Amino acid sequence: VPDETTVLALVLGNDAESVALFFAAATLERPLLLLGPDPRGWVTDPGWPRGTCLVLPPGRAHLAGEAAARGLGVCLVAEPDSAAARGTTLSQRAPALVFLTSGSTGAPKPVHRRFDTLVGAARMLASVLPLPDGAGIIGAVPLDRALGANNALMLATVTGRPLGLLDRFDHNDFLALCEERAWGYWAGTPALADVLSRSTRPVPPGMP
Repeated sequence: VPDETTVLALVLGNDAESVALFFAAATLERPLLLLGPDPRGWVTDPGWPRGTCLVLPPGRAHLAGEAAARGLGVCLVAEPDSAAARGTTLSQRAPALVFLTSGSTGAPKPVHRRFDTLVGAARMLASVLPLPDGAGIIGAVPLDRALGANNALMLATVTGRPLGLLDRFDHNDFLALCEERAWGYWAGTPALADVLSRSTRPVPPGMP
């Protein structure tokens, strides 16, 4: 792990390896900058602080070259020892997360959000949703954006519910996921709802 003065960036994709790395990095007492899996979205205004280090898990080692080309340092995580990690308790100590805006009005800009604010918002959301017992949360929108982080990753975390991940939205994959178990909530968008509404595939009973 880089020294305590280094700014850390993570690629938070919708996959188990990325989520595991996120929780491991959240034990460090420093803000975490969240990037999407597509390097084309890594150019920001203003740019990253000098010396920013992108932490990459084994499954994303191929992004090291892209990171170096953008002036980011790279820290490659070794293959995990699953036996050693089993039963390990992680405590969140990161003070904040930094998200990127969409870039619809110029280059994406970093937005600082306190971690305790995100957790509080997720708890408030959980308190008003009619979540059935044992029902999981679907993460079908990017977790590196505020919507996905708030309404999928944080919501599943504070409620202790299963998190179903889709690395890209495909209505067939979404409906197949809905057939696997009971899901209580998914943070959709009008565009995703429109895709589902026009599907001819039967909707599983109880799909949120």
